[in-house]
Amino acid sequence: MVMKDEPASLLREPADERTARTVLGVLFVLTCTGLAVGLWGWQPYLEREHRRLEPWKAVLLWVGDATALAWFTWYCLDHFLRRKPFGRGPARTWSFALFSLLFALACDLAVTVALIFGERAAYQSAVETDGQVTAVAEKAFSSGIVKYDLTYHFVDRAGEGHTARYTVRSRPGEGFPPEMPREVDEALRAGRRAFPVRVSYHPNWPNRSWVRGTGWDDADRLHYFSLLPLLFQLIGLLVFILLLRAEVQRTGTSPWWHDLYKVFPLMVEAAVFVLFGALELSEQTNR
Repeated sequence: MVMKDEPASLLREPADERTARTVLGVLFVLTCTGLAVGLWGWQPYLEREHRRLEPWKAVLLWVGDATALAWFTWYCLDHFLRRKPFGRGPARTWSFALFSLLFALACDLAVTVALIFGERAAYQSAVETDGQVTAVAEKAFSSGIVKYDLTYHFVDRAGEGHTARYTVRSRPGEGFPPEMPREVDEALRAGRRAFPVRVSYHPNWPNRSWVRGTGWDDADRLHYFSLLPLLFQLIGLLVFILLLRAEVQRTGTSPWWHDLYKVFPLMVEAAVFVLFGALELSEQTNR
């Protein structure tokens, strides 16, 4: 008897509800696919960059992402399994979910900025040692910029070996940055793929290291990777709040899309992941 009543209840569901649920299903599949492709493409990069961070810093860096994933999952379960209708809600522009998302993303932003300043401070107080570049991956862009990924090996003062990567860029009309060590400049211009370098590393966390003289600001670091989706997420949520507030003031009730902010942050991250993840996979294929 239950089996007969259930299809009947589904047929009685309003057409706009079925359409909204279909759209949400498509967004769910696209978001999950984007995250999967992005993580697949960026897995080597993410593993390499997370080795440079103390575990507690790595955890803090993903607080906003974990919060976005939790609300995205809850929203989809709420509408798919509990069959919550996509109707108008109470006249409000704030909720615990929205506040928690903004708070978590703001914490993520603070941690990311702190990592940038920490990177610069750590470079200034780093310990120097001899290292050896073992591989160079070169990529030329249409703008004339040439990127060199230097893979190098060094031994810290405890006798433990480490392998890391550092990126330098040559710009048209400028060449390498003026602080570039002469021996590195000459080796790269000569097309050499193995040569000695001086390496700086954090004395308490040797996995965080740099090619000495090239500066602390490697544009391929994880904090920049984290900063891009964060900015889009925060700006997008703030715009959402303004639009929702205007609609509530105009009509006196919240529109049907009043709680879509729960899926927005993760969708933005999935879009960034799939875009740059596809580029990374393409680059890996062409190497």
